[in-house]
Amino acid sequence: NEYKKRKNYGDLYEVVLQSESCKAGQLLHIGDNIDSDYKIPLNKGIVAFYYPNLTSILFSGSSNTLWKKAFQDIENIDPFCRILLGVSFSHYSPKKDECNTSAMFDTTYSLGRYGLGPVVVAMMLKVLNSHELRKYKKIYFASRDGYIPCKIYNLLKKHVPEGADCEYFQAGRSLYYSALNHSFESFIYPNTYGYTLTIVDFLERYIHDKKIKEKILRSLTDSDKAITIQDTIKWKEFFCKHKTEIEDFIIRNNLNLTRYYHRIFSKDFKHLVFDCGYSGSISRSLSKIMKNHVFDKLYLWQTAENKEWDTKSGTKTFSLFGDIDFEKYGALHLIFEELFSPLNMRAIAVNDKGEPIFISEPHSKKMVNEIQQCQQGVYDFCSVFLNTFKNYVSDFEPHEIKSLLNGLNEAFNHSPYCEGDLLRNIIFPDAFTSQNESLAHKIEKGRKFAYPLIGTGFVNPDNYIKDNDVYPIINNPFHNLRIGVHFHLYDPSLIDEVLCYLKNLPPQTDVYVTTPRRSSLQVFNDLLSIADNLKNKPKILLTPNKGRDVAPWLLGMKDIQNNYDVFGHFHGKRSPQNGIYGEIWRKYLLNNLLSKKALMEIFTIFGKDQKIGCIFPGPYNQIMDIYRTSTIEVISENKKIFEELVRKMTLQSYEVLRSDMFYSVGTMFWYRPNALQALFDLNLTIDDFPEEPLGLDGTLPHALERILKVACEYRGYTAKAWTSTYRDLTLGYMHNSNI
Repeated sequence: NEYKKRKNYGDLYEVVLQSESCKAGQLLHIGDNIDSDYKIPLNKGIVAFYYPNLTSILFSGSSNTLWKKAFQDIENIDPFCRILLGVSFSHYSPKKDECNTSAMFDTTYSLGRYGLGPVVVAMMLKVLNSHELRKYKKIYFASRDGYIPCKIYNLLKKHVPEGADCEYFQAGRSLYYSALNHSFESFIYPNTYGYTLTIVDFLERYIHDKKIKEKILRSLTDSDKAITIQDTIKWKEFFCKHKTEIEDFIIRNNLNLTRYYHRIFSKDFKHLVFDCGYSGSISRSLSKIMKNHVFDKLYLWQTAENKEWDTKSGTKTFSLFGDIDFEKYGALHLIFEELFSPLNMRAIAVNDKGEPIFISEPHSKKMVNEIQQCQQGVYDFCSVFLNTFKNYVSDFEPHEIKSLLNGLNEAFNHSPYCEGDLLRNIIFPDAFTSQNESLAHKIEKGRKFAYPLIGTGFVNPDNYIKDNDVYPIINNPFHNLRIGVHFHLYDPSLIDEVLCYLKNLPPQTDVYVTTPRRSSLQVFNDLLSIADNLKNKPKILLTPNKGRDVAPWLLGMKDIQNNYDVFGHFHGKRSPQNGIYGEIWRKYLLNNLLSKKALMEIFTIFGKDQKIGCIFPGPYNQIMDIYRTSTIEVISENKKIFEELVRKMTLQSYEVLRSDMFYSVGTMFWYRPNALQALFDLNLTIDDFPEEPLGLDGTLPHALERILKVACEYRGYTAKAWTSTYRDLTLGYMHNSNI
């Protein structure tokens, strides 16, 4: 500076005070360095405010953010990659005030902007400025996952004219299937990866000549349509009848493929093809079609299989991230493969003119929006980078870029925030099996979970209401609210305990008690009349002894609960299979839902946040220990029933994820009737519920217990945990505002 003084020595402040002719107390200083901008001026009597920059928040010694965990060795990262991270963090804007209370990526846009953006720009800078790769006249980016890398490469290349040219071309397993399986025998026996394939399925997926397909379809009898590939004898017998047509199709299709690829690739015999990787299949496939050509590969990762192919065929692979490490990264490679893909039509064959034949794949509006947002995030990162460094693009040649994967790896393989949920709507049907598996589910399958509880909604801090969000308590949070309560009681010996809790309810509360025991009706009626704090006397209803507490609630309260703003569901839970822990469990739940303190807090939460639709205590530790010490998954035997319920509720197929597993363990909660209306709209009947005695798991009531979060979200609400007391019996630390 012009004074040649420094803040960290303190002498700059003396100069400023003197030049401004003011006293120390009249000077306000704001800065992002805890020592030179805050402590030193304070010691001099200057009014000082510490306003930390984002880097300090994310990476300071006291922070415990996921970003810090991901890049804890940031000083040793490739310097060019550090610049890219700096570009990213300089524009990072988390939605929450405290960065360490949120996930790394809260939208697919932020995933593209801060996660994939730096990675793909580093990839293409490395490719663009590699002197070894410039020996190739052109880099061919294979569809579909070469789409975004090709776009970014072109944006960067505008500033590096000496870089190799590039071209995006059509490729894929279904496109060159006939080239890899050119014999009749191999062609009619595709790898179905264990899935069932019928003759009709086969014709739709593998025969792309309309006339041949229709001719074979017309010959099908009803019994032929029932034949699957698993019935190898009948399968072969059928296709042998059409061997001539199929062989003609193979020959003509391969000839058309040759026409297309001869037009794409130059007369040079050696080419460089970009593909996310990693086994060498693209090189093998293209070599089958272009027999006198050599296809070197530009991969993200490679496998031992690819190395063997290189040795055998004399090809070469440039692997940007080195050898693939499934143990470390799980299925992270699939994020690149799917999020780099275009949403428009997919090439399935080539016509007689050597032009690709495309089919349009229907995608949900949510998928289209989220893919577009993610890819826009990547473009925006590249634009921000070029705005600052466009004159220096040719100087950027990062060497070790694998470290940039740390952010994505932390988010999708270690983060407790269930960040894979962002990818729930990304569904590219498998070209060979037509399986509609979401990218979120694929990532989940590839992740290594230490025990069943990990990765579920139970360990997601965002599912727990923080203390700071509850206090201060609203004055009279029950004011003007219509409140209803359902209590199901099988065991009449618990009536005194229930009465104690009912006395805590605000006077306008209407109480409905259900029981399957006719002998208990009069006893309940007499004793519950003692609850004189209530304006209206509790109503006692007789229900069938089916469906435990769930059926009496869903069926018995269906036409009642809609009359209230907030409704509560509780029951006399004995749980004899849990011994003394069963008694503790019941009292833990009821104290956290019906004590005076809990009621004030819960209704304050409803008053402050209109989007919260359901509130229940954190999971009871003794039950959580089962999932910590066993191999029993939280969804357990309820997956099929759960998915069928959601399908019926949403009229769409549903794929349960670990993140969905967040619910009231014990099925007691407060809720807004509108938030759970979808459950009542299922129109279940008493006949849908199994007879007593129920098993410990795998029944309709157990599936309904687990569905609260999904039902709330379907109606635009959230389900949250709030534990008022006995936090040592649950994951109490989750309510800490610093988590």
